[in-house]
Amino acid sequence: MKRSIKTLSLKQILLFLFYLHLATTVSIAQGKEQVQNELFTLIADTDLAKVAPARSDKYSQLKRSRIYKNIFAVKVGKLAKIQRNGVLKFNIPGSAEEVTIVAKKVDAQNDDDFYWYGTSENQRNTALFNSEKGRLSGSFNVGDRYFQLSSLEVGVGAIIEEVPINGLACGSTGAPLDPHSVEPYVIPKQDENARAGVCTEPIRVLILYTQQAATHTLDIVQLANGAVGQYNQAIDNVGRSIPQTNKIAVAGIQPITFTSNDPESTTNSADAASWVNSNSTVQSMRNTYNADLVICFIFKNQSHAGWAAQIPANNAQFSAIVRVEATPIWTFAHELGHLLGGRHHDDSNAPQYSHGYSFTGTDNVLYQDIMYNGTAGTRINYFSAPNVNYAGVPVGTYANNDVARRISEVSTSVVNLRPSTTQPFNAAIIGPTSISSAGYYDWELYTFCRNFLTTTWQFSTDGFNYGSSVGFGDMVSFHYVDGNNNGTLYLRCTITTDQNQTYVTTSTINVNICSGCRETSEKKDLPEQRAPLVNAIFPNPASTKITVDYSLTEKADVDLQLIDLVGRPHIARKLGEMEAGEYKHEISTGNLANGMYVCRIKINGVAINRLITITR
Repeated sequence: MKRSIKTLSLKQILLFLFYLHLATTVSIAQGKEQVQNELFTLIADTDLAKVAPARSDKYSQLKRSRIYKNIFAVKVGKLAKIQRNGVLKFNIPGSAEEVTIVAKKVDAQNDDDFYWYGTSENQRNTALFNSEKGRLSGSFNVGDRYFQLSSLEVGVGAIIEEVPINGLACGSTGAPLDPHSVEPYVIPKQDENARAGVCTEPIRVLILYTQQAATHTLDIVQLANGAVGQYNQAIDNVGRSIPQTNKIAVAGIQPITFTSNDPESTTNSADAASWVNSNSTVQSMRNTYNADLVICFIFKNQSHAGWAAQIPANNAQFSAIVRVEATPIWTFAHELGHLLGGRHHDDSNAPQYSHGYSFTGTDNVLYQDIMYNGTAGTRINYFSAPNVNYAGVPVGTYANNDVARRISEVSTSVVNLRPSTTQPFNAAIIGPTSISSAGYYDWELYTFCRNFLTTTWQFSTDGFNYGSSVGFGDMVSFHYVDGNNNGTLYLRCTITTDQNQTYVTTSTINVNICSGCRETSEKKDLPEQRAPLVNAIFPNPASTKITVDYSLTEKADVDLQLIDLVGRPHIARKLGEMEAGEYKHEISTGNLANGMYVCRIKINGVAINRLITITR
């Protein structure tokens, strides 16, 4: 009897332990699921030391310094899983206020490596995030409140609320310069056939930082990369992403020590900027990294948020300083705007149209563009540009406020302050970015500097999950868009270059055909198309004739055209229906003027373009 009771007790104990383990497992799983559904979840500072011990000391140091308005330790969810159909909702730490951001641009390699930018419906709130190997960083603003997100490790971060913009004005004066010391900046005159033939690349910027700057931010490299994203996004926002010279690329992010004339040792911003520009170590590092421009992050200078050595830059005056804690309010972009010719709204220097802008939107909110040097309104991530609207109002005037135009003029000179040592491939998608009626639409790929071997085109409704291929070659042709696509579509072209490197370019398309047509982000598999193959077009450059070598995998209708780079046809050959096989077709080019042309081969309506040069 005692034995049976004893056995029963053991079973009860085992059952109890089993159910306890099961309950604990379910509880933990539910807890993890809850965290995954929230982008930011507050955690105690004491818990931060457990999950990120290597970074917790610096976090505590910054919190004690009180140079920022607030600092919060947070668990960070997976943005790619939390967003729904391009819509991201999150709460501001320490507040019940929920922010809704709709994606405007998503460049995603996968769920852990991506660039994500979006705005609220009224555009007053913005968010820009970078994710590298699952570590999410970036910045966002809610009205006039500005926040910086630093990743401490995967899934753990800190959100810093910046001091208000008041008092953080730029000190660049834009004083008249000796005209003999500045090269004239004009748009280079180009043959109209040269649009796709101009090999351009982004301006290379070397980002330096003092030890003081690094000490007073959680991760200076994340901050720098976020600042680059802010500038490039501003260029996208005003429709100036082409040519590539309007954008910037990181030449390097490096610490620097000043043995004399340390910019951290003065409160005079003009002196600090001058000392950086004339420093021999800075100049040597600029040469080492082959950088056109230099931005130096500092901390101690209290008089201004930033200062550019000269407006615009030249090969001798090539740098600017930026106060590190002012970066999330677009100060980095502001100082670069100066180096590329942009001026404050109240700067009287020429050209007349190169000035910042302030305006009142249809929502009765006062807005200021990046170059406006004031503190009364809400700063937006736009350069003045009269052809672009924000809150229902143009962001500039043609006569006085068009910094976007000025950047496009100056960038073509600044990008050549240091000669390119490579032939960097770059590409852009040209086609509709806003669709209001159902129908068939085309998007075309423009490539620069190098040729490509293959392309794959895909659509997505959230920028992360893409469907099957919808096109090959350099074009998505005759693609049907209707109310089922209502919302935001993301078009991605994955390119294999002639050096077997992979390059990805994307375009965001606003589809507003009907209200509520698309409620989910389910991706639709579309039938794959079999790719025709253009083996070669030779010789290239050519003089009196070219040969087009191509293959057909099945019977197809074939057309050949030579068009110039503004779309005018010069030669057309309708070859008609042809059987599968290998073909070579010769075209006489003796009557064409010298210049760049596009040889377009259409096979069953699928267009493949190749650039050729005619020269004699």
